Amino acid sequence: MDIKKRKFILSILVIYTFLILYFMFFSFERTHILNSNEYNYNLIPSFISLKFPTSLEYFHLWLFNLGNFVAFIPFGILLPLLYRYTFIRFISLFFISIMFLELLQMLSFLGSLDIDDAIVNTLGAAVGFGSYKIGFRTHNYFKNFVITSIVGLLLSIGVIGVSHLVNLSLIKKAGDVVPLNQLKESSGNAIIGESFPSIDFGNEEIKPSLNLYERENNKVVEFTYLFDDYDDIILSGHIGIPNDATGTEGMITISNNEEIIETHSVRKDGMLNSFEIALNNLNELSITIEGEALLWDVTITEMNNWWE
Repeated sequence: MDIKKRKFILSILVIYTFLILYFMFFSFERTHILNSNEYNYNLIPSFISLKFPTSLEYFHLWLFNLGNFVAFIPFGILLPLLYRYTFIRFISLFFISIMFLELLQMLSFLGSLDIDDAIVNTLGAAVGFGSYKIGFRTHNYFKNFVITSIVGLLLSIGVIGVSHLVNLSLIKKAGDVVPLNQLKESSGNAIIGESFPSIDFGNEEIKPSLNLYERENNKVVEFTYLFDDYDDIILSGHIGIPNDATGTEGMITISNNEEIIETHSVRKDGMLNSFEIALNNLNELSITIEGEALLWDVTITEMNNWWE
């Protein structure tokens, strides 16, 4: 490559890099985040935010995620045009650079450090690199860019398609809702049946429809259930202190194999509280009720893979 072409490509790379940095740090009203004094970060990959659009309701979010991918494709083309890289070296250096920029976003309170975003950015650069390697095989730059653009489009569709399938395999769907009292019980007795006493909270009257858990003889009570056929579940229900309670405080503790998972404290203020907890690898689930707390309509929902 002659010096004139090299300077031209370098100029494009510099200008494009400044544009990307501007959007990463100063666009989308990011300066408003400066009022925050908390660092936001995610270092554990959860999903790839690339998929084919499935709903107009979230089209703007899909377009934003697509932009995070497409915007970094040019780096995979321009950088190899200027410097010789193996794919491993290029993608490693690019990922480290993106993570450094994500770190700066977090430290400056102008964004968050999100490894999911870094992965999408890196996938874009990888598509650019692959397009360059396939497309730039002649001395005709116009022909090279046309072929590179076509290859980039095809590779992008392929990457989005694979990401879509990966996300489907990771995302679980809710199965049937099962009242907790239908599970095998090893201790405690919930009130079950078709008729439950009404409970007054403030100016509201509640009538449980599935089950009711309460203390017996003013003693702390523990309900324990054995889990044999469930893996990932959502435990949900309602908790509160009724108007006729003699005390003003209560608490429930949820444990698995005697290891506390979560606690919920409530006060006698006429307020109803709902909870929803994701649980997995359960063996023996225990719910301990203390004080004047009442617990009712407690259910479990098993989360299944999309193919189940």
